[in-house]
Amino acid sequence: MAALTSENPRKITTSKILKYPVFNNTTIYRGSVVGQESVTGNVRALVAGDIFVGIAVTSVTGGNIEVEIDESYLLEVAGVLPTTALSTAVYASSDNDFTLTVGTNTRIGQVVKIDGVNAIVDTSK
Repeated sequence: MAALTSENPRKITTSKILKYPVFNNTTIYRGSVVGQESVTGNVRALVAGDIFVGIAVTSVTGGNIEVEIDESYLLEVAGVLPTTALSTAVYASSDNDFTLTVGTNTRIGQVVKIDGVNAIVDTSK
C-alpha cells in the first residue's frame, strides 16, 4: 500500500456493550472483570482460566449483565515496573487481580502505557 498523499480519516473504534446471562444467585459487581464459564456459557466474576468477555458496566445478581469490551482501563498490575515493555500481555486471576504472569490466568489485554505502579491496559488487544 502506498504512503498517503492526502487526508484519509480513519474510523475511531468506540466501546461496545454486550449482554450475557449470569448464573442465578451469582453477583457480579460493576467494574469486575467478567469471564465465561466453559460448560454452560454463563458468565461470572472472572476465575482464572475463564474466557475473558469484558468489564461489567452494572452490578447484577442473576439475570443478564452488560459488559464493555474493546476499551482501555487503568489497572494495578502486579509486576509492572516503569521499564515494563509496551505490548506486554496482562492476565487476570480473578475479577480484580491483575498480573503479567501467564500460569493458568486469563489473558485480558496488553499494556499500552505505564503510569507509576499501574498500567493502562487495552482489552481489545
